[in-house]
Amino acid sequence: MNLVDLTNKVFGRLTVISRAENKGIATAWHCKCECGSDVITTGGRLGNGSTKSCGCLQKELASSRVASHRLSRTREHKIWGGMRNRCNNPKNGSYYRYGGRGITVCAEWDSFEQFLEDMGHAPDGTSIERINNNEGYSKSNCKWAGTKEQGKNKRNAVMLEYKGEKASLATFAEKYGIPVKRLSARLIQGWTIDDAITIPMLRGNQSREHYHRK
Repeated sequence: MNLVDLTNKVFGRLTVISRAENKGIATAWHCKCECGSDVITTGGRLGNGSTKSCGCLQKELASSRVASHRLSRTREHKIWGGMRNRCNNPKNGSYYRYGGRGITVCAEWDSFEQFLEDMGHAPDGTSIERINNNEGYSKSNCKWAGTKEQGKNKRNAVMLEYKGEKASLATFAEKYGIPVKRLSARLIQGWTIDDAITIPMLRGNQSREHYHRK
């Protein structure tokens, strides 16, 4: 049977340099690994792919699996998983507000490693927020934000206009130092936004009308 010369052929990370002393009845070959190590293995193992490196490839893969396992315990991984679940799993309780209305996760973020590279680690007290609530999750449309900031950006946030400025009720409450519940209650009672913002907290038998008569 004619011997097939494997010299200079590449198998995974191995390049065949020359024929080596036979291992038993199998033809052996001297190979050089990409990492610089020498390997002697049989042509059969090279051909069926069972030997692809000097062993460095297996070590790297094992190290990668360990690193991935450690990352799976991080808060960022939980946020990433929750984001994908809301958008992709119809059984998720929040699906109707996300995947159910067309909110998607970009293909690049199918990889957690890419998500982490794009977003970085989440600062304490923050979670992921979409800048435009009508668009999906992607590097260009997401940021880390605190719960207070996220509340102002909710799709169902009450929007108001005051002195030519349009903003959420929560934004005006913070800007003018008024408790959100008080501002909301005044508007529900029919107060104008100007009165709701400018009239201080009334005490005793005082009324809004009484304040205006002063």
